[in-house]
Amino acid sequence: GGRMKPSGPRRFFLEALFWGGLLILVVPRVGLFFSDRQLATLVNHDALSGDWLLADSNGQVLREDVVLPMNLRQAASIASLRHWKFVKKFDSSQLARYRVPVLVLGRIGDSDRVYLNDCLVGSTGLSDDGKITGYWWSVLRTYKIPRECLPGGHPSEAKLTAEVFWSGSVSAGIYDGPIGFAESRDVESAAALVETLRFTTLLAFGFVM
Repeated sequence: GGRMKPSGPRRFFLEALFWGGLLILVVPRVGLFFSDRQLATLVNHDALSGDWLLADSNGQVLREDVVLPMNLRQAASIASLRHWKFVKKFDSSQLARYRVPVLVLGRIGDSDRVYLNDCLVGSTGLSDDGKITGYWWSVLRTYKIPRECLPGGHPSEAKLTAEVFWSGSVSAGIYDGPIGFAESRDVESAAALVETLRFTTLLAFGFVM
């Protein structure tokens, strides 16, 4: 005869294990999908849309038509440099609409320092002496812009510079969005939820697998 199917308590246990594992995998992913979409609606993409300038670590221009997000790992000649500067000029009036402006710079492989008109806005994955501290490619960058970095007076051209260091992780450069400006009180809780669900999804996948 054929193979016997599990019956009774054992069958119930296997079915419960299957559906429980499925729920553990699916629920955080569904929540992450909708949370990502909600976060994107809170970010004003206009100021930082269009072409960015991409330079090497010495400021030598590599391209002037980079549209972000973009995974530089797919461009072998550029990826081999492992250290770049992304530069975007925009009208400073874009920041005037916010009481406490936040720069949302998506996900970056791997570490970064960000400047607004040469004023340090924030950094991720770098020690005080500039050494890379690990792989930070999965972390969403949200930087509250310090008051001393905000342009004053009449609207003028502002320059945003993101210095990116790649350690060889799965993605390189500013590879995922959203990218733009937002109000601190609106975006911070939404970004925290996205990161929590993203971590939960990875944890659940590892647990089930």
